[in-house]
Order: sequence, then structure tokens, then C-alpha cells
Amino acid sequence: MYIEKLKLENYRNFKKLYLEFDKGINMVLGNNAVGKTNILECIYLLSRGRSFKTQRLNEIINYDENNFYASLKAVRGSGEFSVRYGYNRDGKKQIGLNGMNINKNSELLGNLYTILFVPEDLYIVKGNPKQRRNFIDEVLMQIRPNYRYDLMRYYRTLKQRNNLLKNIATKPSLRYTLYSWDQQIIAYGLKIASMRSRFVNIISGIASRIHKKLSGGEELDVKYIVNFGNNKDDYVNLIKESADKDISYGLTTIGPHRDDIKILLDGREAKNYSSQGQQKTIALSLKLSEIKIVEKEIGESPIFLLDDVFSELDEERKGFIIDTISGMQSLITANELYLEGDWNKIRLGVV
Repeated sequence: MYIEKLKLENYRNFKKLYLEFDKGINMVLGNNAVGKTNILECIYLLSRGRSFKTQRLNEIINYDENNFYASLKAVRGSGEFSVRYGYNRDGKKQIGLNGMNINKNSELLGNLYTILFVPEDLYIVKGNPKQRRNFIDEVLMQIRPNYRYDLMRYYRTLKQRNNLLKNIATKPSLRYTLYSWDQQIIAYGLKIASMRSRFVNIISGIASRIHKKLSGGEELDVKYIVNFGNNKDDYVNLIKESADKDISYGLTTIGPHRDDIKILLDGREAKNYSSQGQQKTIALSLKLSEIKIVEKEIGESPIFLLDDVFSELDEERKGFIIDTISGMQSLITANELYLEGDWNKIRLGVV
């Protein structure tokens, strides 16, 4: 899978930009603030239907314009396809796939597969449990279309259960209705936790091998930690036992929305006992592992987007990354060319 062409209009700092890419490594070079990361953001938007930098699409529109437009042409095993995305300040979207209008951002999933690595991915290691859960969910939504549906239904049910808990606090007679919401949240929660757990088991084995080479021998282990026991019976019992506390808090305290991923480095929890350099290597190992998982699932390589990765890596680690992503398309942003090679070089901010 690879992108052939990308076109932007009124997208952040770009009034108009047209780029062509090679099938292999594409180095996007330039000083700070010339828009290197904006190119990666745009490709991510066209693959996922949303930005990784903002939830407000108005922020993407060039400051003195009323709308932005982005489109690309790409190739995968099944042939050529095109994606376009337009948005104006009134909140109207124009999304297209292969020349046909589509209505939902989610309909873009499963067409252009991308894996993104940005400096903020350090928070997979040192951040809060929600950031680690998001890391899992992002991958699963790409490779398992039904997962997104189950996740949305779970959080919709969770919101409704939480509203009911608040109402029970002032009107206790409503408590008998809690049972039906418990049954729904348990059904969706078990599906989500099961898929997350299987994914973490797979990525842990792959990431361990990659990390050992990247780090020079450190042992990496990743575990999925559930907060509702080991089976449905445990889940049912715990959610019953937590009912009084949930009503008091007005929140559901049991379920996969409270789960976490434990990342161990040489047997110790990495968020507490690793340096920033080690955290970056762990995050990179996990992202490189995503490539292997997606390749196995869809039968071809995704597109790898790396933002300012090479500046803090030694030559050996840079070489390992290049070897790992050889044979697939990648876009790598950098202020300068850190490795010599026969890459496609795109220089921004040069007249």
C-alpha cells in the first residue's frame, strides 16, 4: 500500500500544496514551523476521519480562509483508490471515497492504513491509563471494524448507566432499572476486554523481540490489566458489589473503561523506572510492532508516519528503523537529513 499523490488547499499554513511520493522512504525536510507535521496530520485525517492534533477541524482551516480541502490518490493490492475531505467554518463536511460521497468519518476506516509515531507517544509509557487504552483502541479500530461498533455501544451504554446512577441518588425507586443496564454494559465490556487482551498478548511478543534489538538487550513485557476479574461471573459480582459506591459517585467504577496496560522493562514498571530515552525506545518498539500486526491482518504493509523521530537516536537505532521499514512506504519528518540514502527528499520552506 502506498500514496502516490497528495493535494492540500487552505490546510493550516498551506494555501496550496501538491506532493508526489515514492513507494519507499520519503524524507520531509525543513526548519521548524514550515508545516512538516501538517502533512502527516493530513494523511492521518484522510485515513481515520480525524486529526491527531485537534478535535476542532476549524483549527485546520488556513487563518484567512473559510474552508480546507485535502485529497490523495493511493494504491493497494485491490487497485487504485482516492480519498477526499473538505470542511468549512459552518461545520459542513464533504467526504469522498473513490469519487462517491460518504456520510461518516468512520467509513474511511479500512481503506488507507496508517501507523503514526509522534513525540507525544511517550505517553503510552509515562501517561495515564486512558492514553494507553487509546493506543490499543486505535489499532483495533483499523483492523477490526466490529470493534469500533462494540466500543461505541459500550461507551454509549456507560453514559446512560452513569446518568441513571445520578438519578438514583435523588430518586432511589429507580434502582430496580439498574439491572438491565448492567447486563448490556457487561456484554459489551467482555467483548472489548477480550479483544484488547488478545491484541496485547500478540503485540507483547513482537515488541519484546524488536525492543531487545533496539535497546541492546533490555527485556520488554506488556500486560493487559483488567479491573473486573477473570470471567463473566467475576464481572457480574463486582458490578453488583460496586452498586452503592457507583450511586454515591454517580459513576461506573468497574469495567474496561478503567483498565490499564502494564509495561515492564527488565521486570520493573517502565513508567516509574525508565529514562525518557528508554520510554521513547519502548514507544517506538510498540509502533514498529503495529506494522507486523497490520501486515498480517490485511496482507500488505501500512504507511508509516514518523514525526521528528531521528533527532535523538544514535546511528545504530536509526539504521535498525530503516531496515525495519524497508519495503513499505514511510514519511519521515526531520529538520535535516540524519541518514544518507536513496530516499525521496521533500524540502519545505525552500523557494
